[in-house]
Amino acid sequence: MKIATLLLLCLTIFPLPASAADTQKSWGFYPLPVVARSPETGLMLGIASVLWDTAGNPQVPRQNLLMFEAVYTTRNQLALRLGIDRLLWAEKFRLETELAYSRFPDLFFGIGPEADAEEDYTPVEFHAQGSLGRALASQLYLGPAWDFKHSAIRDKEAGGLLAAGTIPGSEGAWYAGGGARLVLDNRDSAVAPRRGLYLTARSLLYGQSGAGGDLFMQSELDARGYFSVLPRQVTALRSVLVLSAGDLCFQAMPLVGGPFLMRGYYQGRYRDADMLVFQAEQRFQIFWRLGGVLFGSLGRVAPSAPELVRGVFRAAGGGGLRFTLDEKTGFKLRVDLGCSSEGPGLYIGSLEAF
Repeated sequence: MKIATLLLLCLTIFPLPASAADTQKSWGFYPLPVVARSPETGLMLGIASVLWDTAGNPQVPRQNLLMFEAVYTTRNQLALRLGIDRLLWAEKFRLETELAYSRFPDLFFGIGPEADAEEDYTPVEFHAQGSLGRALASQLYLGPAWDFKHSAIRDKEAGGLLAAGTIPGSEGAWYAGGGARLVLDNRDSAVAPRRGLYLTARSLLYGQSGAGGDLFMQSELDARGYFSVLPRQVTALRSVLVLSAGDLCFQAMPLVGGPFLMRGYYQGRYRDADMLVFQAEQRFQIFWRLGGVLFGSLGRVAPSAPELVRGVFRAAGGGGLRFTLDEKTGFKLRVDLGCSSEGPGLYIGSLEAF
């Protein structure tokens, strides 16, 4: 569950209080329950809270926030997250950062586009990432970015790939990187966009342990577009490209699957140094506050860029329902059934997949 979801649920359940002077900053604190489900977690329960600048604009829920989330799942998984999204220095800079701790019993399927293992393991991880962007123009930010992860591996399945120690990072690993990040966001809404573009590009140089080389570089591009051809319908498109250079521990590799990227595949079903994914959704209103969505995706991982475009892409697709809880913000609850060659997957949560 993305931490930005917490704010939007707060805005739905706890309306922002009126301020005596809209120009003065005041802060609101909102606790709320968390309920979600996915094939990776089973039922997820927890609590979240948001510290929100109530003098801000509720239609722009990405500014001046401090968010905390603690969840536990029926698969004995624990996750804690703290996120900050803050405008600084007369709104010329935007700080986005997240700290996370997790103990997450999971499945490891191997590395590569034809990975066919399936074994239990438990990563225990601390992850810190973020960026500080300088406003170059309206809704355009550029600045330094950072990323750090420490991963310990426990409860490796006897006789598996991780227990054999042949996978980089199977004995645990850490990596730390720095670089630059560019963000462009001119969507008409951060919650339920009908038009606009969201683009983020990041390139970082990392030092690491747990793999053959000391350094690696990783670049990511995430592009999303939204437009309406017919009334009460929205077409949403997304493409994600990740390219890496150097030897990586498996914890640093991009992966497909899960509730946001190629629904229908288990998150981490395929992972490798490079990844390319295309997604499309057609969102439509059915009646009153009930809507529907049809979605499809193509994706592939590979050890190098030439192999990424030469190979066969995996496909997934499906449909779902949306129920709008708050018409002002556009916040929704969603239920999706994603299907792939691996079978179906049921996802229940909040916000759109992208």
